[in-house]
Amino acid sequence: MTLLDRKSVPQTCFEMYTLDVKGLTAKNIRKTLGAANNYAVSLHGLHRFEEAKSLSRKLIPVARRVLGENDDHTLKMRCRYAITLYKDDDATLGDLREAVTTLEDAERISHRARTLASDNHAD
Repeated sequence: MTLLDRKSVPQTCFEMYTLDVKGLTAKNIRKTLGAANNYAVSLHGLHRFEEAKSLSRKLIPVARRVLGENDDHTLKMRCRYAITLYKDDDATLGDLREAVTTLEDAERISHRARTLASDNHAD
């Protein structure tokens, strides 16, 4: 069995991690989402782009809901997802458009969060 053998890696992240966040502390939620995102990054590194995209599409809404739109982890997940979209050799024009939109949104949100943080420091 090789490292790239499909049987050596679970089909989905949800075989390894449960994203049911009820009862978890904020620290544990962040760790669980981080571990699941690391798995998506590993899938990307193995050029298993479809699985990485599918997992990211499940993780990002959870991160947005639980951690918030402005959270660094949420923004990093969105950027990693965009990179996965455009790095795939089989990316469609729609995938490339989604990657650009995702990066533009993440940049806008990040800029807004930095502006709010600097305004709060000025007070």
